[in-house]
Amino acid sequence: MGENRKLMRKFRAAAMEFINVVDAASQTETNAFLLIVGRCVAEIYSIALLPPPVELDSTGTDEPPFQTEKWETLRRSLQEKFGPWRVIDSTSKEELVARESRRGHLRDLFRPQGQP
Repeated sequence: MGENRKLMRKFRAAAMEFINVVDAASQTETNAFLLIVGRCVAEIYSIALLPPPVELDSTGTDEPPFQTEKWETLRRSLQEKFGPWRVIDSTSKEELVARESRRGHLRDLFRPQGQP
């Protein structure tokens, strides 16, 4: 439990630093403020991603992580909604061509009007 408290104190300190930076925004030059805020947010985010220590319920590994019946039910439901699934081999030339085609379609969708 001590690790959780240590992690919470570290998170609280980073959050307080962020609050202090935002409170002092009116006295800070814009570029400096944005740089500092970016660093604060990165620090908060990195702390939030640290996994807390956990104790396993069991040591057995015989049980599958997701029961087959539940997986089949979920898979069938998703296939009904989204259609058949296909496995994509990202190393194949056909997939490379398809990916470039999709990229081109997205580029066309988001290109500002009047640009070639």
